[in-house]
Amino acid sequence: MRQDEALARLREAAEAVGARGSLLFHLDLAAALAVEALGAAGVASDLYAALVDEDGYGVLALAEDGGGAPRELALVRFAADGRPVVTTRDGPPVPEHLAQARARRTAARAASVEAGVGTGVGAGEGAGVGTERHAAVAFPRPRAALGDDPFEAYLLRLPPLETPADVVLGVHRHLLLSADGATVIADRPLSRGPLTLPSANGRSPYGIEVTHFGAVPGEIHVWASLRHGVGLRVIALDSMQMWDVEGERITHAGAVPAAD
Repeated sequence: MRQDEALARLREAAEAVGARGSLLFHLDLAAALAVEALGAAGVASDLYAALVDEDGYGVLALAEDGGGAPRELALVRFAADGRPVVTTRDGPPVPEHLAQARARRTAARAASVEAGVGTGVGAGEGAGVGTERHAAVAFPRPRAALGDDPFEAYLLRLPPLETPADVVLGVHRHLLLSADGATVIADRPLSRGPLTLPSANGRSPYGIEVTHFGAVPGEIHVWASLRHGVGLRVIALDSMQMWDVEGERITHAGAVPAAD
């Protein structure tokens, strides 16, 4: 393969990563805003599904009482200014939404079990896991998904409450869950070790340069860039290429200079 063809394929891969990272960020943000709005409206649930459809982003809160039939509690949509709007619901949920909500809850509970603190991870951003905080995000399955196709979910490690501007780049995890949302069938760390870039005076760091075991940046780089409003220079060790991540936009910054 010629060098220009190889670089074109890397750019295509980077574009796909940008789209995935953007979706991850917006689903995470929608859930955090929705859970806060639901709490203010007196709706408490750790069972909710993220929606992405012709009406934009939404979060559907569900209830699944012991022995009782699952039901919808409320739907959160977002106004043009980003304000969450809560609408009360009542009735049986769409099976796909219920399965996705179970997948998100299963992913969150998997984190708490690993940390040895039981399974009571709450809904929304900042669910406590030991001394760490995590957010669990389950992607809606594509419309073309088959009945037994798994759900994808992410466990995102969040900065401490006292230093929310810290940029956390690891360890985040990507999970696959069964089609009913009840079982974790694969759990992959997205970095080889924990990495937190500390903030200073309440501001996130800048001029960030990190190495990455991959050919292009990962979706976590995009998520972190969007979350904190910072740019990252990512040195991709598998391709020995440099990439600049500015939100969902990933641009090629040249080959890694040869060592003297």
